[in-house]
Amino acid sequence: MRLIRLLKKDLAREMATWVSRDFISVAQARAISASYGVDYDDAQTRSGAYTVLLTLGYLFLGVAVIILVGHNWEDIPRAARMGGLVGVTALVHVLGLRQYLRDNVGHAIALFLLGNILYGASIALIAQIYHLGEHMPDGVFWWAVGTMPFAVLLRSHVLMLFTLVLAFIWLCVELQAQFYPAAFPVFVAAAVYVLAEQRTKTTLFLLTVLTTVVWVEVSLGTWWHSNRWPRVYVDHVYVTVGLAVLVFGFGQFLSARNDERWRAYGAALRFWTIRLALVVMLLMSFEDPWRALISERVRYLDSDWPLVAIPMAAGLTLAWFAKRGVGTTLTAIVLVSLMFAVTNTSDRSDYLVFQIVTNVALVAVGVALTWRGMDRGDGHYFFVGIATVLLTGFLRYVDLIGDYIGGSVLFIVMALVLLGAARLWKHLKQEKAA
Repeated sequence: MRLIRLLKKDLAREMATWVSRDFISVAQARAISASYGVDYDDAQTRSGAYTVLLTLGYLFLGVAVIILVGHNWEDIPRAARMGGLVGVTALVHVLGLRQYLRDNVGHAIALFLLGNILYGASIALIAQIYHLGEHMPDGVFWWAVGTMPFAVLLRSHVLMLFTLVLAFIWLCVELQAQFYPAAFPVFVAAAVYVLAEQRTKTTLFLLTVLTTVVWVEVSLGTWWHSNRWPRVYVDHVYVTVGLAVLVFGFGQFLSARNDERWRAYGAALRFWTIRLALVVMLLMSFEDPWRALISERVRYLDSDWPLVAIPMAAGLTLAWFAKRGVGTTLTAIVLVSLMFAVTNTSDRSDYLVFQIVTNVALVAVGVALTWRGMDRGDGHYFFVGIATVLLTGFLRYVDLIGDYIGGSVLFIVMALVLLGAARLWKHLKQEKAA
């Protein structure tokens, strides 16, 4: 009986390997597994949960070791500190390699993660032993560099996430030290490789896109500052708009692909772009951001417009290739018109007009998302649309009124809207099921 369970486990693992290498599709893996009495999805869920718990266990173990050693650090002889750090780190990596050679990939990844945590702690503690603190970001950089080969060779999204987070921390501390993080694209390239070799890993994909956009903005800040060090200008706001259209158009393009993995990435990219855009619109629904944007004149207008137009044109092209270009084009036209209006306004009191336009647009977008969710039976768009309308009403109440009686009335209205939306959604799902 145990032998049968082991064979079924090996089958599920082998199917997952074939899917990750694009030998077969997920549907084919399910069919093959079912013919041997194995539930492919259930096996992958249990395997994923086991790997997560194992990884978290080793992570907490590493933190415990660091805390314990740090508490007694001064009482340990210098040679013992150095030898202990190197020895323990090497031992954990050897154990990870042993598990990998035994085909226990989950165990190996967890041990390599623990080893990389110890490696980072070793960098910091060895620097403390020998008083090496000339440029602090270098320690984080070499930590990320030391972690990256394990992520690439094992094609592990967990290790790659850890590496990319470290790389992003290095980017931030490098900026604080007024240095340009020129090596960051190396980490992005490694993440793209792992994504290409893995099944759908939405979190890693979204983090890769986000960090790439941040690095592009940092590069522009360095260029505008005559290649000295990155600085933040109001010009970044306009360039970000162009990059947002590019990212959204890229999401539209991926959503139209035949591959299930790319469709999942495209859907996640489109939806998170909309979410972030709504957050920005909610922030811009107050007067202070518009005051600041109008009063702070753009410094590099001649170079800004090509930097806005090129990514925006690329995003529109991708959206039209996906046959979803109408809505994206209309949105781009509105954004470009708004940017021209802001940069050419001569009266600083016009902030009120832009604030009103933003609030009206928030309500319109919220209603449009709600309607789209109802029309397509998509709960994400439906509930985000409802939340947008309610948040806009709540923020305007706090901004303009703010008394107790009005507050109670507002929350009663919001409760009625939510309860009505819930009943409407339930009715729509029942109609669709029938």
